[in-house]
Amino acid sequence: MFLPTFSHHFIFCTATAPTPTEQALYDALSALVATHDAPAVLCSHSINPEIGAHSPLLAVYPHGVWYAELDEARLADIVHAHLQYGEPLEDAPQQRMGTLPQTTPSSTPSRTTQQGLVLVNTGEGKGKSTAAFGVILRMLGRKKRVALVQFLKHEGGQWGEVRALSELGLDAVKTGDGWTWTSKDLDETQARALHGWQIAQEKITSGKYDLVVLDEFTYLLDFGWLETESVLAWLRANKPPALHLVITGRGAPQALIDYADTVTNMTKIKHAYDRGIPARAGIEF
Repeated sequence: MFLPTFSHHFIFCTATAPTPTEQALYDALSALVATHDAPAVLCSHSINPEIGAHSPLLAVYPHGVWYAELDEARLADIVHAHLQYGEPLEDAPQQRMGTLPQTTPSSTPSRTTQQGLVLVNTGEGKGKSTAAFGVILRMLGRKKRVALVQFLKHEGGQWGEVRALSELGLDAVKTGDGWTWTSKDLDETQARALHGWQIAQEKITSGKYDLVVLDEFTYLLDFGWLETESVLAWLRANKPPALHLVITGRGAPQALIDYADTVTNMTKIKHAYDRGIPARAGIEF
Protein backbone atom coordinates (compact mmCIF):
# COMPACT_ATOMS: atom_id res chain seq x y z
CA MET A 1 0.00 0.00 0.00
CA PHE A 2 1.38 3.40 -0.99
CA LEU A 3 1.62 5.92 1.82
CA PRO A 4 2.28 9.52 0.77
CA THR A 5 5.26 11.35 2.25
CA PHE A 6 3.97 14.60 3.65
CA SER A 7 6.24 17.59 3.16
CA HIS A 8 4.34 19.63 5.73
CA HIS A 9 1.97 18.72 8.51
CA PHE A 10 -0.13 21.34 10.29
CA ILE A 11 -1.48 19.96 13.58
CA PHE A 12 -4.18 22.01 15.27
CA CYS A 13 -4.06 21.13 18.99
CA THR A 14 -6.72 21.76 21.61
CA ALA A 15 -6.99 20.72 25.25
CA THR A 16 -10.40 19.09 24.84
CA ALA A 17 -12.92 18.59 22.08
CA PRO A 18 -12.76 21.83 20.08
CA THR A 19 -15.11 24.62 20.99
CA PRO A 20 -17.16 26.18 18.17
CA THR A 21 -14.57 28.95 17.91
CA GLU A 22 -11.70 26.47 17.78
CA GLN A 23 -13.54 24.34 15.24
CA ALA A 24 -14.04 27.41 13.05
CA LEU A 25 -10.31 28.12 13.25
CA TYR A 26 -9.48 24.54 12.30
CA ASP A 27 -11.89 24.69 9.37
CA ALA A 28 -10.24 27.94 8.25
CA LEU A 29 -6.82 26.30 8.53
CA SER A 30 -7.96 23.32 6.44
CA ALA A 31 -9.30 25.65 3.76
CA LEU A 32 -6.07 27.64 3.71
CA VAL A 33 -3.92 24.53 3.35
CA ALA A 34 -6.15 23.24 0.56
CA THR A 35 -5.74 26.41 -1.51
CA HIS A 36 -1.93 26.22 -1.63
CA ASP A 37 -0.31 24.52 -4.56
CA ALA A 38 2.04 22.45 -2.41
CA PRO A 39 2.49 18.67 -2.62
CA ALA A 40 1.60 16.33 0.21
CA VAL A 41 0.33 18.79 2.82
CA LEU A 42 -1.56 17.33 5.74
CA CYS A 43 -3.80 19.20 8.14
CA SER A 44 -5.13 17.40 11.21
CA HIS A 45 -6.57 18.00 14.67
CA SER A 46 -5.19 16.60 17.90
CA ILE A 47 -6.40 16.75 21.51
CA ASN A 48 -3.61 17.27 24.05
CA PRO A 49 -4.85 17.87 27.62
CA GLU A 50 -1.44 19.20 28.63
CA ILE A 51 -1.76 22.42 26.66
CA GLY A 52 -4.49 23.62 29.03
CA ALA A 53 -4.89 27.39 29.04
CA HIS A 54 -2.68 27.70 25.96
CA SER A 55 -5.34 26.11 23.76
CA PRO A 56 -5.38 26.20 20.83
CA LEU A 57 -1.86 25.73 19.51
CA LEU A 58 -0.69 25.07 15.97
CA ALA A 59 2.27 22.74 15.44
CA VAL A 60 4.03 22.71 12.06
CA TYR A 61 6.30 19.94 10.81
CA PRO A 62 8.99 19.57 9.50
CA HIS A 63 10.01 22.98 10.88
CA GLY A 64 9.22 21.84 14.40
CA VAL A 65 7.56 24.96 15.76
CA TRP A 66 4.26 25.74 17.43
CA TYR A 67 2.24 28.94 17.40
CA ALA A 68 -0.10 30.42 19.99
CA GLU A 69 -2.55 33.37 19.95
CA LEU A 70 -4.24 32.18 16.78
CA ASP A 71 -6.80 33.97 14.65
CA GLU A 72 -7.72 33.60 10.99
CA ALA A 73 -5.40 36.36 9.81
CA ARG A 74 -2.43 34.84 11.65
CA LEU A 75 -3.28 31.37 10.34
CA ALA A 76 -3.13 32.73 6.80
CA ASP A 77 0.28 34.29 7.47
CA ILE A 78 1.61 31.10 9.06
CA VAL A 79 0.49 28.84 6.23
CA HIS A 80 1.86 31.24 3.63
CA ALA A 81 5.23 31.51 5.39
CA HIS A 82 5.69 27.75 5.67
CA LEU A 83 4.35 26.69 2.29
CA GLN A 84 5.52 29.58 0.12
CA TYR A 85 8.79 30.54 1.81
CA GLY A 86 9.66 27.37 3.70
CA GLU A 87 10.36 29.24 6.91
CA PRO A 88 8.55 29.88 10.20
CA LEU A 89 6.65 33.13 10.51
CA GLU A 90 8.87 35.57 12.37
CA ASP A 91 6.23 38.03 13.57
CA ALA A 92 4.23 35.56 15.66
CA PRO A 93 4.60 33.83 19.02
CA GLN A 94 6.46 30.61 18.33
CA GLN A 95 8.66 28.10 20.07
CA ARG A 96 10.49 24.97 19.06
CA MET A 97 8.58 21.75 19.58
CA GLY A 98 9.21 19.67 22.67
CA THR A 99 8.17 22.13 25.36
CA LEU A 100 4.90 23.89 25.98
CA PRO A 101 4.64 27.66 26.48
CA GLN A 102 6.20 28.80 29.71
CA THR A 103 3.64 31.51 30.36
CA THR A 104 -0.11 31.54 30.34
CA PRO A 105 -2.17 34.12 28.49
CA SER A 106 -2.41 37.32 30.51
CA SER A 107 -2.97 41.02 30.18
CA THR A 108 0.75 41.49 29.51
CA PRO A 109 1.20 42.20 25.79
CA SER A 110 3.79 40.30 23.78
CA ARG A 111 6.18 42.56 21.90
CA THR A 112 5.78 40.78 18.59
CA THR A 113 2.02 40.60 18.25
CA GLN A 114 0.19 42.76 20.74
CA GLN A 115 2.21 45.89 21.51
CA GLY A 116 1.44 48.73 19.16
CA LEU A 117 4.28 50.36 17.27
CA VAL A 118 5.03 54.05 16.82
CA LEU A 119 6.23 54.94 13.32
CA VAL A 120 7.56 58.34 12.24
CA ASN A 121 7.98 59.39 8.60
CA THR A 122 10.02 62.58 8.37
CA GLY A 123 12.55 64.33 6.13
CA GLU A 124 12.54 66.71 3.19
CA GLY A 125 11.66 64.14 0.56
CA LYS A 126 8.33 63.21 -0.98
CA GLY A 127 6.50 60.16 0.36
CA LYS A 128 5.95 60.68 4.08
CA SER A 129 2.16 60.76 3.92
CA THR A 130 2.13 58.36 0.99
CA ALA A 131 3.94 55.74 3.06
CA ALA A 132 1.46 56.26 5.89
CA PHE A 133 -1.43 55.71 3.49
CA GLY A 134 0.18 52.43 2.46
CA VAL A 135 0.06 51.29 6.10
CA ILE A 136 -3.57 52.43 6.31
CA LEU A 137 -4.43 50.35 3.24
CA ARG A 138 -2.63 47.34 4.67
CA MET A 139 -4.50 47.67 7.99
CA LEU A 140 -7.87 48.06 6.29
CA GLY A 141 -7.08 44.97 4.25
CA ARG A 142 -6.68 43.14 7.57
CA LYS A 143 -10.13 44.36 8.65
CA LYS A 144 -8.54 46.66 11.24
CA ARG A 145 -10.04 49.95 12.41
CA VAL A 146 -8.15 53.06 11.33
CA ALA A 147 -8.46 56.77 12.08
CA LEU A 148 -6.62 59.56 10.26
CA VAL A 149 -6.24 63.13 11.53
CA GLN A 150 -4.76 65.50 8.95
CA PHE A 151 -3.25 68.65 10.41
CA LEU A 152 -2.87 71.86 8.34
CA LYS A 153 -4.40 70.40 5.17
CA HIS A 154 -7.59 72.26 4.28
CA GLU A 155 -10.75 70.73 5.67
CA GLY A 156 -12.40 71.10 2.28
CA GLY A 157 -9.64 69.27 0.41
CA GLN A 158 -10.70 66.28 -1.66
CA TRP A 159 -7.46 64.30 -1.59
CA GLY A 160 -7.67 61.24 -3.80
CA GLU A 161 -6.14 58.85 -1.28
CA VAL A 162 -8.56 59.85 1.49
CA ARG A 163 -11.56 59.60 -0.82
CA ALA A 164 -10.55 56.07 -1.82
CA LEU A 165 -9.63 54.85 1.66
CA SER A 166 -12.78 56.30 3.20
CA GLU A 167 -14.76 53.95 0.98
CA LEU A 168 -12.85 51.08 2.62
CA GLY A 169 -13.74 52.23 6.13
CA LEU A 170 -11.14 54.85 7.01
CA ASP A 171 -12.30 57.44 9.56
CA ALA A 172 -10.63 60.62 8.28
CA VAL A 173 -10.72 64.13 9.76
CA LYS A 174 -9.10 67.26 8.31
CA THR A 175 -8.53 70.09 10.76
CA GLY A 176 -6.64 72.72 8.77
CA ASP A 177 -7.30 75.77 6.62
CA GLY A 178 -4.37 75.26 4.28
CA TRP A 179 -0.60 75.21 4.57
CA THR A 180 1.07 77.77 6.84
CA TRP A 181 2.78 79.48 3.93
CA THR A 182 -0.60 80.13 2.30
CA SER A 183 -2.48 80.96 5.50
CA LYS A 184 -4.26 84.32 5.63
CA ASP A 185 -4.67 84.07 9.41
CA LEU A 186 -1.89 82.15 11.13
CA ASP A 187 -3.60 82.40 14.52
CA GLU A 188 -6.63 80.64 13.06
CA THR A 189 -4.35 78.03 11.46
CA GLN A 190 -2.72 77.38 14.82
CA ALA A 191 -6.07 77.17 16.62
CA ARG A 192 -7.36 74.65 14.09
CA ALA A 193 -4.21 72.57 14.44
CA LEU A 194 -4.47 72.52 18.23
CA HIS A 195 -8.12 71.51 17.92
CA GLY A 196 -6.88 68.68 15.72
CA TRP A 197 -4.68 67.49 18.57
CA GLN A 198 -7.74 67.38 20.83
CA ILE A 199 -9.52 65.25 18.22
CA ALA A 200 -6.46 63.01 17.94
CA GLN A 201 -6.34 62.54 21.72
CA GLU A 202 -9.98 61.48 21.71
CA LYS A 203 -9.40 58.95 18.95
CA ILE A 204 -6.23 57.57 20.54
CA THR A 205 -7.95 56.94 23.88
CA SER A 206 -11.32 55.83 22.49
CA GLY A 207 -10.43 52.16 22.16
CA LYS A 208 -12.17 52.13 18.78
CA TYR A 209 -9.08 51.91 16.58
CA ASP A 210 -6.14 49.63 15.85
CA LEU A 211 -4.20 52.40 14.09
CA VAL A 212 -4.27 56.18 14.35
CA VAL A 213 -2.34 58.29 11.83
CA LEU A 214 -1.38 61.89 12.63
CA ASP A 215 -0.54 63.36 9.24
CA GLU A 216 1.73 66.46 9.23
CA PHE A 217 1.70 66.44 13.04
CA THR A 218 5.42 67.19 13.39
CA TYR A 219 4.81 70.78 12.28
CA LEU A 220 2.91 71.48 15.50
CA LEU A 221 6.01 70.40 17.43
CA ASP A 222 8.49 72.11 15.12
CA PHE A 223 6.59 75.42 15.25
CA GLY A 224 6.32 75.25 19.03
CA TRP A 225 2.54 75.13 18.99
CA LEU A 226 2.79 72.03 21.17
CA GLU A 227 5.62 71.18 23.56
CA THR A 228 7.22 67.93 22.42
CA GLU A 229 7.93 66.51 25.87
CA SER A 230 4.36 67.23 26.98
CA VAL A 231 2.99 65.38 23.94
CA LEU A 232 5.28 62.40 24.56
CA ALA A 233 4.36 62.33 28.24
CA TRP A 234 0.69 62.27 27.29
CA LEU A 235 1.27 59.44 24.79
CA ARG A 236 3.21 57.38 27.33
CA ALA A 237 0.39 57.77 29.83
CA ASN A 238 -2.61 57.43 27.54
CA LYS A 239 -1.86 55.53 24.32
CA PRO A 240 -3.37 52.04 24.58
CA PRO A 241 -0.56 49.44 24.51
CA ALA A 242 -1.96 47.66 21.44
CA LEU A 243 -2.60 50.80 19.38
CA HIS A 244 -0.32 51.50 16.42
CA LEU A 245 0.52 55.17 15.81
CA VAL A 246 1.96 56.74 12.66
CA ILE A 247 3.20 60.35 12.65
CA THR A 248 4.31 62.19 9.53
CA GLY A 249 5.87 65.54 8.67
CA ARG A 250 9.16 67.34 8.25
CA GLY A 251 11.43 68.30 11.10
CA ALA A 252 10.56 65.57 13.58
CA PRO A 253 12.22 66.56 16.87
CA GLN A 254 14.88 64.26 18.28
CA ALA A 255 12.75 63.39 21.31
CA LEU A 256 10.02 62.06 19.03
CA ILE A 257 12.58 60.10 17.03
CA ASP A 258 13.92 58.58 20.25
CA TYR A 259 10.38 57.65 21.35
CA ALA A 260 9.38 55.98 18.08
CA ASP A 261 9.97 52.32 17.23
CA THR A 262 10.51 52.90 13.50
CA VAL A 263 11.73 56.15 11.94
CA THR A 264 12.14 56.76 8.23
CA ASN A 265 13.86 59.84 6.84
CA MET A 266 12.69 60.69 3.32
CA THR A 267 15.66 62.19 1.45
CA LYS A 268 14.94 64.30 -1.60
CA ILE A 269 17.19 63.62 -4.57
CA LYS A 270 15.15 65.78 -6.96
CA HIS A 271 11.54 66.90 -7.24
CA ALA A 272 9.52 68.02 -10.25
CA TYR A 273 8.34 71.09 -8.31
CA ASP A 274 11.92 72.41 -8.30
CA ARG A 275 11.65 72.73 -12.09
CA GLY A 276 8.37 74.59 -11.87
CA ILE A 277 6.15 71.57 -12.47
CA PRO A 278 3.05 71.95 -10.25
CA ALA A 279 1.48 69.20 -8.17
CA ARG A 280 -0.43 66.65 -10.22
CA ALA A 281 -3.76 65.07 -9.32
CA GLY A 282 -3.22 61.42 -8.53
CA ILE A 283 0.50 61.94 -7.82
CA GLU A 284 0.60 64.59 -5.08
CA PHE A 285 -3.06 64.72 -4.11
